Amino acid sequence: MNRPAALQLLQSLSAHDRLLAARFLARHASSDDVDLIDRALRKENVSWVQNALRVALRRGTGQLDSDRSTIAESAEESSSIPDQQVGDIYANALQETTSLLLHEIEPLVGTARLYAQREVPSFEQSKTKKQLDLLDSLLAAISDLRTATKPGKPAEIELWSLVHDVCEQEYQGHNIEVQLAGPSPFAVVADRGRLWLALRNGLRNAIEATETIDGQNRYPIVINWNRTDQDFWVSIIDQGIGLRANLDRIFDIGTSSKREHLGMGLPAARQAMLSIGGSIAVTPREQAGVKFEIRWPRYTTSSV
Repeated sequence: MNRPAALQLLQSLSAHDRLLAARFLARHASSDDVDLIDRALRKENVSWVQNALRVALRRGTGQLDSDRSTIAESAEESSSIPDQQVGDIYANALQETTSLLLHEIEPLVGTARLYAQREVPSFEQSKTKKQLDLLDSLLAAISDLRTATKPGKPAEIELWSLVHDVCEQEYQGHNIEVQLAGPSPFAVVADRGRLWLALRNGLRNAIEATETIDGQNRYPIVINWNRTDQDFWVSIIDQGIGLRANLDRIFDIGTSSKREHLGMGLPAARQAMLSIGGSIAVTPREQAGVKFEIRWPRYTTSSV
């Protein structure tokens, strides 16, 4: 990050972005930045960002240089926020934003659909209905994202059963073969809803990528799972068209290479895994297709 980028990020609606900018400026601010930092501090309502901005303000006014023995140490302490706390700030901001959006937009969409059904001839076959359906899909995706930001509630679950249920729901109506390769029975400790959300998005992407291949050349989607000494994992491997979106941005909200896709699925899946201390990776395969993998820790409260 450079100074112009940091100053621009201070205007972001994302508390996570503003925090990154403030932490950069806490180390590199100059006197030319003081007015912008001061204005940002006056508008800021997130305490962690406020703390980092105060340090940046002292850096810009030269106060840190004049008393390194006391203030510099506190500056480093204030601006060095652990990654977990940064993640928590981001999750809280995301939850607040999605809750506000749903509260404001859901009634409007519902009312618009009611009026459209009454006033639009042949509503069921109309483009108006298609657009309202897309809005409903957007609201459902925002709801998934909100749910994924909440802390998970781990419990012992049967993973084979969960994977089977997700497959049964997702590949209905698709001419796609899905092979389950993991052991059964296989008990894990996790939040069932978070795993469901992550696996559903991974399998949905694999099905869509596979369907673009001519029927005679399609290969089955393979779902495998197991454990290591430290974590559980599930992988979904397809031989579809592969990744077409920017690999560095696939977890950014709104990123999608597919028409009429909202770019919310992978961000929600990632947030779901983060909420249980896990991770998610999407990797292009050398031959063809993509490997989608989720991992989460083996909790010491369970013997599995």
